[in-house]
Amino acid sequence: MHILTMSPSPSPVSPDAEASSEDSDLPEKHSTALTLGIEIEFVLVGPPGVLQHLSDGNPSLEDFHSHLRCLLPSTVPLNDLYSTCKRDEYDKWTIETDGSVDLLDHELPAANNLSFLAVELKSRIFDYYSSDWPAEITLVLDAIHTICSPALGSAFRCLANRTCGLHVHVGKGVLGHSFALRTVKNLLQLVTAFERVLDALHTADRISENFYC
Repeated sequence: MHILTMSPSPSPVSPDAEASSEDSDLPEKHSTALTLGIEIEFVLVGPPGVLQHLSDGNPSLEDFHSHLRCLLPSTVPLNDLYSTCKRDEYDKWTIETDGSVDLLDHELPAANNLSFLAVELKSRIFDYYSSDWPAEITLVLDAIHTICSPALGSAFRCLANRTCGLHVHVGKGVLGHSFALRTVKNLLQLVTAFERVLDALHTADRISENFYC
């Protein structure tokens, strides 16, 4: 993975300013230390009365968590439900509800007499270069598909609409490390220059109607 950079327009700069420590990159030994994490959002749908339900009538997050834990190998750790996500728990996957995810108006009639729950599944922190994160993410997605498979007679269904998102977080090595100031400035230049292009990758409500975006 390469971090794209944009060089600033040439301008007279004094040698002292050019060598300023605030704009210098991190030492070379940290230049490839990247971490990665993802968040997957979806709507969990199920018929009422078939599964154990929460007090608000939604499909039981406990049931889904239990099924997922049974399907995943021990090499893919899962936090207990309602985890506080302290720093020492970032080495496990986490399941929780998400207030930004919901059914759309045209989906509500089809969901009549069904119960649903907005879910966010957070990965653990991966080392971008040394961990096999693509394989682990695939294992988790396969487990979700199995839990929600009609062919297996599952009472769960999984729905992803435009309120659902996939978030990818990139970090600088272990907790406590940060990107060099110059890298952050370059990233902000990219986001500013290509703001309209980035907006075009999302639905309009993500820009103008969504409280969380």
